[in-house]
Amino acid sequence: MDSIDRIHALSDRVEGFLGRREGPYLFRLAKRGARLGVIVEIGSWKGKSTIWLAKGSEAVKGQLIYAIDPHTGGADFETLGYTKVDTEKEFR
Repeated sequence: MDSIDRIHALSDRVEGFLGRREGPYLFRLAKRGARLGVIVEIGSWKGKSTIWLAKGSEAVKGQLIYAIDPHTGGADFETLGYTKVDTEKEFR
């Protein structure tokens, strides 16, 4: 099983909007939820949060993670300094 520090090191290589405490929280939620069924993440951008969910599910030999995202950004992205966005390649 991966340690929290190892998962931080992995997820830190991915650009995203996840705070330092949110990742471990998602990990714990995924460990609990994966025992009940699949996990669906809506809004995964480049996959930073998906890593935490997947590692949590993996820790309990749980279910698949379905990550849903249009990979094109949103209306608020322009205000954050982004132009045309296509994150699918980076996500994969």
